[in-house]
Formats: sequence, structure tokens, C-alpha cells
Amino acid sequence: MISLTITEAETQLEKILYLAESGEKIILTRAGKPIAQITSIRKERKPFPFDELAEFRTHQMLQAKPTLEDIQAIRQEARY
Repeated sequence: MISLTITEAETQLEKILYLAESGEKIILTRAGKPIAQITSIRKERKPFPFDELAEFRTHQMLQAKPTLEDIQAIRQEARY
């Protein structure tokens, strides 16, 4: 969190906007008292639902990799 006076904010607006965009919270003060807050308007990301992914994966069928014989049979079928 960064705290700035209104005068400092007026002279450093571009820098403040860059900091806010990168996720920093900026507090503007007048006579040492906070009067405003500048933050990014980006929505916060929700944590990835790993527990749901684990449940999803348990319901998926496992498929074995094709063996050499399987590949040779597919090639043979494709030739004729």
C-alpha cells in the first residue's frame, strides 16, 4: 500500500495509474488523513478448483497407448 498527498498524486498521475494497474493499492491523503483509494478494476482471479479436477479425472476412462502390434495392424488395414 502506498500513501500519497493530493499534490504528489497530481504530479505523478501516470506512475500512480501504472502502480494501480499492477495491483498496488494507493491511498490519497489530505492533511495526513486518508480521503481516497486508487486500485485496479480488474477482477480478482478465483483459485483453481483442483478438487473438482480430481473428481473429473476419476470419472475419465484410462486409455492405454497403442502397442507396436496395434500400429502395425492399423497400417496394414490402411493399405488394403
